[in-house]
Amino acid sequence: MCGIHSFPWERCISLGQIISKGFRQQGKTGLMGETKRQAKFPSMGPLLREVIDIGAPGFFSIVAFLSGAVLIGAAAAPDVFQNRALMRIIAPLPVVELSHFLASIIGTMLLFVAAGLRQRLDSAWMIAVILLGAGAVFSLLSGGHAWRAISLAVVMALLAVSRHAFYRQSALTELRVRPWWLAAMLVVIAGIAWLGFNTFNNIQYRDDLWWTFASDADASRFLRSLVTVGTVFLLLCAWLILRLRWAAPSVAREPGVDLQLARIITEGDFVSPDANLAFLPDKRFLFSESGDSFIMYGVQGRSWIAMGPPVGKKFEARELAWKYKSEADAFGAHTVFYSFDEAFLPIALDLGLGVQKVGESAVINLVDYSLEGSANAKLRQAQRGLEKHGCEFAVIGPEEVAQRLSEMRAASDAWLNIHHGAEKRFTLGCFDEAYVARFPAAVALKDGRICAFANLWTSKSAKALSIDLMRYGEDAPPGVMDGLFINLALWGKEQGYESLDLGMAPLAGLEARRIAPAMTRLGALIYEHAEDLYGFSGLRRYKEKFHPGWKPLYIAAPSKLGAAFALGGVALLTSGGLKGVFKKG
Repeated sequence: MCGIHSFPWERCISLGQIISKGFRQQGKTGLMGETKRQAKFPSMGPLLREVIDIGAPGFFSIVAFLSGAVLIGAAAAPDVFQNRALMRIIAPLPVVELSHFLASIIGTMLLFVAAGLRQRLDSAWMIAVILLGAGAVFSLLSGGHAWRAISLAVVMALLAVSRHAFYRQSALTELRVRPWWLAAMLVVIAGIAWLGFNTFNNIQYRDDLWWTFASDADASRFLRSLVTVGTVFLLLCAWLILRLRWAAPSVAREPGVDLQLARIITEGDFVSPDANLAFLPDKRFLFSESGDSFIMYGVQGRSWIAMGPPVGKKFEARELAWKYKSEADAFGAHTVFYSFDEAFLPIALDLGLGVQKVGESAVINLVDYSLEGSANAKLRQAQRGLEKHGCEFAVIGPEEVAQRLSEMRAASDAWLNIHHGAEKRFTLGCFDEAYVARFPAAVALKDGRICAFANLWTSKSAKALSIDLMRYGEDAPPGVMDGLFINLALWGKEQGYESLDLGMAPLAGLEARRIAPAMTRLGALIYEHAEDLYGFSGLRRYKEKFHPGWKPLYIAAPSKLGAAFALGGVALLTSGGLKGVFKKG
């Protein structure tokens, strides 16, 4: 599969380490008089094994595909493949006909199984070995072609000794056949059909050709073979459609998981603000061996999409990222990481993923934050606006949030109605009462009731604040959120926090230069011209008034083109489906 089987840089690195280790042994003398010349060269066993491990899946995938094409093609060009004298000696006519029929089935199955070899499936390896062996036998019995039988037997033997390269222990139900692979199979079958009809164009078609069995009835065998191949192909395609699955079944979250997540987020030294999205019920999790780190992800189509980088211990991030890619790879899925900063970039690149900028996050530096100066006149005015309209600013803890959920729910529902929006999820928080009650909230109180709020993510290790949901009700005064954010920034500074994250501005900061990558230019075009659909540039302008710094955020996918499809998957996960994509939230 294209995305999953990109060039294996990690194996090349391993190969280099093996070679380096061997040459570091130069000059050492072994026991019992081992010569220096023997010690100065690395063992060829591990080196050869690594070379086979890198190249065998792709090589045998191609060879098995071509072997299947040859087995099917023998029916279309019998003069090329048959040795009639040998055939008359070794097999009677019924054996010839049955072998010809079975060789067509085996050839068609090899075309499919070849895709499994590319995916390193151990079940595909075993079936391919059996099919190649059977193909060699039936090639001899059906056409008397000794060289074809020998060639298939050699391929079978070479594939058999390359067993270690096909390490994914899974049933053939895990086989994933890409559309382009099916197209290649159709081209082969269509080409063989064209060759056969041209080979036998001098024979007039009649109904009894289908039932003619004779040693020289090649046209009849071709027709029966073509129908057999087409039938097997359609049956296998139907089987693939019925077996589509890109992820392990989702399991209910165990009661202790939330406690583990909370501990990791609190104690970890590699924790991004959006790590708290783990408490939403739409996430799957992969934990490190120690249980001190995790990756949260969702599944959309053929992509496993991680929300943010690994969370927890920094020294575990690299190994956990590799584990995540390996798990996705075992299910034939693409590995995607969405919304991470520069800290995770080296690991994403080491995974062999293509990286694309997807936007910028607005981060206010609270250390030097001040409302002094003429440039902040409008901010001072917005701060005073809360008091002018009879509102009071406060930050309430999770316990009080739980007690005032009904007030917050009313403000949230009113906000959604005003904006004709729907709740989002996955990449954004939503008003789930259990989720909202986990966090403190900055609120604007009018006559003692909450008219606007923003729930807060906090990080003690990074001394950072981050805003999640931002909602206000119909009774909220104009500019209430501006005043709320300014007061929150001042409060955060007093509490010793060093930054306040206002969230991402999607597609912001992408360069529209002519020499920029195509995906970057496309993103910049959408940012500029899709204001009515999402309000990309308007969101950036709104956050810009608070004078933040802009931190770039990225997506990592198997390729730059794959990143475009992955972004579509992110949108579907966030919006809960295609219909929700076109609703603001």
